[in-house]
Amino acid sequence: MKPEVPIRFDPPLWGLLLLVPLILVSCATAVSPSETPPPPSPLILADPSARAIVTRLLAIQAGAGAQSNTLNPESIQSVAQGTISEELRSGKAQLAFDLGPPPEGFWAAQLGWEGILVVVHEGNPVRSIHLVQLEDVFSGKVTTWSALGSGTGAIHLVSQEQESPVRLAFDQSVLGVNPLSSEALLTPASWAVTQAVREDPLSLGYLACIDWAPGLSALQLEGVAPTGAAIQTGEYRLRIPVVAIARQQPRGTWASFLAWAQGRQGQESFRLLCQP
Repeated sequence: MKPEVPIRFDPPLWGLLLLVPLILVSCATAVSPSETPPPPSPLILADPSARAIVTRLLAIQAGAGAQSNTLNPESIQSVAQGTISEELRSGKAQLAFDLGPPPEGFWAAQLGWEGILVVVHEGNPVRSIHLVQLEDVFSGKVTTWSALGSGTGAIHLVSQEQESPVRLAFDQSVLGVNPLSSEALLTPASWAVTQAVREDPLSLGYLACIDWAPGLSALQLEGVAPTGAAIQTGEYRLRIPVVAIARQQPRGTWASFLAWAQGRQGQESFRLLCQP
């Protein structure tokens, strides 16, 4: 008998072509699942002057090596005055920095004090003024520089819009119940006050100390210069609180920064902020 010959099965060529992709897939390295995208950074808002203060504090903190963190000043967005409460209440923002008393219904912490400078053109010989004189000038009772004992010409008042926290603090401390003179030039913010006073030798205005710029002369008030130390102690009487505001108490790196700002090193840093 002839030995049995094994039966061979030769698959058609098209079958082999179908098997090739399956073999390649089985041999391929498994694809790792896509990484979960990082959570969005919290939205931090600030009044323009408050943003400048916090930015300066962060720089001082980093320079002193007081605390290592990843806080980026660029993450703080400046907003129009009077809109911070709305942004916090809607949940769009998690934390905000502002000047003045915090709105009701929010967690808040005062970090320190900011001075409000009374400024004139750098060529103006006036170097000091009293609160009573300020009241008379900004209410329109006194209108000439000669009434202040220096020079001639009309006093050109430069104020800020009613929504400005600096304006609110200035009116409360200086004008009281008296209305602002109708002759005052209204500007949107401290930077506009700077521009107006630098361009007009007869002007008299006020602004947050952090916004002081060359070309201006900051007046003594009741004989007290607006130094950082005098502002923090209250010896210089025109000042406004710097506050942090949130819907609930912050956590993480921003909470650490707030604790640092309220601590000894932070309070010493506040004394360095106002150097007109």
